This record gives sequence, structure tokens and C-alpha cells, in this order.
Amino acid sequence: MNEVSVCNKCKAEFIPDRSLLGEIQKDDLVVQYFTCPNCGERYHVFTSDSEMRALIEKRRAVQMKIRAAFSKKFREKVIQGYERELDQIKKKQESMWPRLKKQGEEIIRGAVEP
Repeated sequence: MNEVSVCNKCKAEFIPDRSLLGEIQKDDLVVQYFTCPNCGERYHVFTSDSEMRALIEKRRAVQMKIRAAFSKKFREKVIQGYERELDQIKKKQESMWPRLKKQGEEIIRGAVEP
């Protein structure tokens, strides 16, 4: 079930869906956002740079290795090594999120101001 959102600006209720998603590319940054269908207010969803995008791909690859290791009954030590690798990737991403979010929100604000 989709969750209803309320616009902070106009107070309209809406369900965010793909038709409300947008993307702005600026230099190395890709900023994803959704828009209120009533007033056009933009809400930040996710910002990535080339390093974050590489970490996302690496994280997917490690998650696939973990799934394969479980299904093929690898030794617990091997699986734990993959899980440590995944934790390191997550920590790196978490340390990057505040900076990227701030940059993305600045780009969104700049894109709608005259």
C-alpha cells in the first residue's frame, strides 16, 4: 500500500509515485526528488556522486555474493568475510549521506528559485 504524503507548502495530500519523480544532474551529482502535484514543491529523495554510485554497485555485488554463499552452503567464515565487507560499504555510504543530502537540497532549491 502506498503511503499518503502531505505537502509542507500547500498541505495537499498525495501519493508519491513514479510520475512525480524527477532528476537533476549537475556536474558529478545526480539529485532525485519528487514534486507535489498541487503546487510543485520539490522534496529531496536521494543524491549521489560517482563515488556513491560505485559503492551502490559494489554493495549490490557483495549482497549477491552473500546470497550465493548461503544457497551454496559456503563456510561460515567466508560468509562472515562478505558480511564484514558489506558493513564497511554501508558505513562509508552513511558517512557520505549528510554531505550529499545537503548538496542535493541546495541544487533543488537553486533549480526552483528565479
